[in-house]
Amino acid sequence: MVKNFRQGSGLSINTLKKRVPKKSKTYLVPIDGSTNSFRVLQYAIRRAEDFSHRIVALYVIPKIDNVENNKIKASLRKQGEKFLKKAKKHCSSYNVSFSSKMVSGNPGKEIVRFANKNKIDEIIIGHGNKKSGAFMGSASNYVVNKTKLPITLIK
Repeated sequence: MVKNFRQGSGLSINTLKKRVPKKSKTYLVPIDGSTNSFRVLQYAIRRAEDFSHRIVALYVIPKIDNVENNKIKASLRKQGEKFLKKAKKHCSSYNVSFSSKMVSGNPGKEIVRFANKNKIDEIIIGHGNKKSGAFMGSASNYVVNKTKLPITLIK
């Protein structure tokens, strides 16, 4: 095979790349409505559009202990729908395949659980809250330490 790359062989790396079909990947992008989560989405879009990969946005409604108020739950769900709609619009403007899901629970645990159950190839996630002074937020930290999937952490 090495001799095929010698000068004058007619084969080049670019020719071989064209012959090898690229597997379409699915990126999981958790969305929490923050500016940072939409920067992460933009990064994922740039990666996805070059290779016809797919983006799945996940919004986790945080489970708040001792809260039974249906108005609060409805407000959080409505907020999540708004964020996912914005993400869908953003992806469609770049012709990137997009789907979304909303779940409820602990954000870190739900991100890992969703990725494991839904044939996700890679998680692309923001580092978390800049204001806290920590390098990563609790959800990002959990995902980085608990997932076995490839992960891209965007600062």
